[in-house]
Amino acid sequence: MRLSVGTHIDPLKLSTLVHDTVSMPGPSISYLRFQRFAGCPICNTTLRQFSLRVGEVKAAGVQPIVFFHSEVETLDSYRKELPFIVVADPQRVYYKRFGVERSLLGAMHPMAMAAAMKTVFGGWAFFKGNAAVDGLPADFLISAEGTVLAAKYGSHAADHWSTDEVLSLVRSQANAANKSARA
Repeated sequence: MRLSVGTHIDPLKLSTLVHDTVSMPGPSISYLRFQRFAGCPICNTTLRQFSLRVGEVKAAGVQPIVFFHSEVETLDSYRKELPFIVVADPQRVYYKRFGVERSLLGAMHPMAMAAAMKTVFGGWAFFKGNAAVDGLPADFLISAEGTVLAAKYGSHAADHWSTDEVLSLVRSQANAANKSARA
């Protein structure tokens, strides 16, 4: 079942790749980014672009948390390349909880194929581990109170918010909060 803006999320304790526990919602806005599997050639391109600018997202007061439907052992080989909180969810417990869907056709979309080709021609590693290739991405902004502020369910395997979109959504939430406080 898809979540919509305004839905309340019950508090979660997430086990991270580095064996810490993180609370969600956090003390500020949380950006939940549901990837496909670790090493996905389609995801490598969009995640690499996000990784290069994750500092801007953190500077905006946002806690990025990235989920993969891969095993911890598979994700561990990527640990140095992942400058954000990572949650391994091989059983897709959180994917189901947030209504993140699956589609074999999602990887066949022209935008997804273009992202895969960027990964291949960029020489980045891909297809490590074993995971289902039918996952679709999803993105959520969750307030510190646990309210879904924005949600995007990807229509194909490369369909994530760009970093600019995340930052724009965060700014619009801040502007709305400021207007509400002045009223």
